[in-house]
Amino acid sequence: MNTTRTAKRLIERYLKGVDRALTRQEVAERREIVDELRTHIHESLAAEDLRTIRADDVRRVLATMDPPDAYRSEGEDTAPSASVRGQRIGRIGFFFLIAALATAGFAILVGAVFSLDALLRGGLIVAAFLAATGFGLGVAGWRSPLGKAAVVGSVLVLAAALVFLPLGGSRSGPGEPVITRHGPIEAGGDPAETGVEHP
Repeated sequence: MNTTRTAKRLIERYLKGVDRALTRQEVAERREIVDELRTHIHESLAAEDLRTIRADDVRRVLATMDPPDAYRSEGEDTAPSASVRGQRIGRIGFFFLIAALATAGFAILVGAVFSLDALLRGGLIVAAFLAATGFGLGVAGWRSPLGKAAVVGSVLVLAAALVFLPLGGSRSGPGEPVITRHGPIEAGGDPAETGVEHP
């Protein structure tokens, strides 16, 4: 007995819908229910003694069965499960990490090349803020791989920002005179010896 590809897809789509509706059930229980439904579908089709099972034959059998949503537990809403929410939050945290890396890289590259301390410091501060946000979201979505990456990467970005931030304010700008005063100017003293110019 042959089964067309379209008929197979219809069966699998129905069973996947049932599996999604059973998200609050144990994995073993979900698998058992899905396997029972699969067996029932194939037995119903075999009972019709068809040479080739087509999409219309599958639709006819599925029409006699409960829709996938009917397997959802009573009182269960259609909101995403905790695992799905965690994956979404972890993904958002990872995007914040990417933004922090891009901001920090731009600030370090441009600030170092053109000696723009204000840009360097400002960029690192923004990158640190983005990394801190990514860290928090990564912790909330820790169960997802992207959430873990957001936490680890954000810690590294924050550490790098702490290392580079002091460097941004330690350099003197070009052309700034450095005046050193060795002591008070005595009457009749030579101003050149003190390093301070007198008008």
